[in-house]
Order: sequence, then C-alpha cells, then structure tokens
Amino acid sequence: MIRSTLPVRGAERAGRGDHASRSRRRRDISGLNSEEVSALAVSALEELKGVDVAVIDIMGKSSIADAMLIATGTSQRHVRSLAEHVRLSAKDAGHPPLGVEGDDRSDWVLVDLGDVIVHVMTEEKREFYALEKLWSVGPDEEADRVMVSPDELADTAL
Repeated sequence: MIRSTLPVRGAERAGRGDHASRSRRRRDISGLNSEEVSALAVSALEELKGVDVAVIDIMGKSSIADAMLIATGTSQRHVRSLAEHVRLSAKDAGHPPLGVEGDDRSDWVLVDLGDVIVHVMTEEKREFYALEKLWSVGPDEEADRVMVSPDELADTAL
C-alpha cells in the first residue's frame, strides 16, 4: 500500500520561490523533477516487495528536499536490497544518488536522491523513529496551537 501526501503534479509548484527554483536546477542536471524521482523510487521499492511505502511531501517544511519516502524491509538483507535497487534504478535513469548511508548490517539505509530522500528500514526501527509522525506536523497545525507568554502562564498559576 502506498500512502502519499504529495500534491498533484504541478499544483502548488508555482509561487514556491527559491525552493521551486532549486527543484528546477536539479531537473536541468538529470532531466527528472522530484515527482518523477519519487515515482521512480516507489516503483523500485515495489519491485522488490517493499512494505508500507509512504511518500511524504516536505516541501515548505524543509529546505533539504521536496519529498521523503519511507519503506519497510522484512530483514536487514531486504533493507539493503531495497536501498540498492533504488540506487541502481536512479542511476540507470540518469539520476545518480548523491549518497547512501548505512551498511550491510544496518536496520536503516538512507538513499539521498537530491530533492527526494528515501529511508528504508526494518519494522522495529520504523516504529521507534516514527518519521511519518515527525514530518506530519505542518505550518497549519503549528498555527492552531495556543502560544502562552511566560507572564500569562504566571498569571494563570496564581
């Protein structure tokens, strides 16, 4: 099952300022934009039976990337195989990864595809780090929180 929070292609790209121009620069280098790279990575993960693939739109939440993909592998070997397949698929598409973090015995491997970051991890690590929950907090949810100044807090304590 794939869960995605990415906007429809092209919707919201306009008016993004520096972030949108950064994505266009990356496209000039490889010929692929972040949505196409995300689709390529999802396809690679599905080919090797990645479990519970999630695509999270982090555009506007972070300047490091446009999207984050998270997938679960059933074992350390499966995690490594999934990450390697993503790496090779991107390379074959003319979009070589900027880096890969994690080794053959890792429970978590990160593949940096520029505007798309792919996290492949075991179920235990995915539950422990809860990246989906971490990245689900957005500007709208933060604005709904009531901010109280220290003076107001002291007044309510009396």
